Amino acid sequence: MCSSDLGEFVFGMRAQSISLIADAVHACADCIAIVVMLLAMKPRLEHVGAYANSVLLLAVTGVVAYGAVQRFYHPAHPEGGTMVLVAGIALLGNTLAGILLLRKVDESVNRRGAFLNVAGDAAGSFAALVAGALVLWTHKAWFDPAFSLVVCVAIIFVVVHLVGEANRTRAEAGS
Repeated sequence: MCSSDLGEFVFGMRAQSISLIADAVHACADCIAIVVMLLAMKPRLEHVGAYANSVLLLAVTGVVAYGAVQRFYHPAHPEGGTMVLVAGIALLGNTLAGILLLRKVDESVNRRGAFLNVAGDAAGSFAALVAGALVLWTHKAWFDPAFSLVVCVAIIFVVVHLVGEANRTRAEAGS
């Protein structure tokens, strides 16, 4: 998974697309989230894993949002065709990963957290694909950072939900 994220990052840099770069960085954070999930499989540690994933997602989202805002001040014209192709491949990969995680999503807050991370990446891939198509169609570069910011806001909502669920799990565990 992380090697394809590196490829998406490289193509994002080459295409000058903040939404592809954002999608790649968020997907890399998912690799770390899955490792954290595996390390925190014990019921009394589940909430710790969920908190760690939440902090990681917020940090990455902050960096991406900063980069997107900077693109409004210092625009670059992204390559829409590259964005559509690479984001489409990433969307397919994220969808497959989500399907694999969905089978056991009800088992723990950590698994739900990992699934939500992958679902967020699928949304990011979809946003990059739509942004790329709009850039191709309209030749307006602002779609790229705008869609990145929309995904950042969506991820913040997911993190708030995950932290709330981790708090409930922690309370149930009596920690």
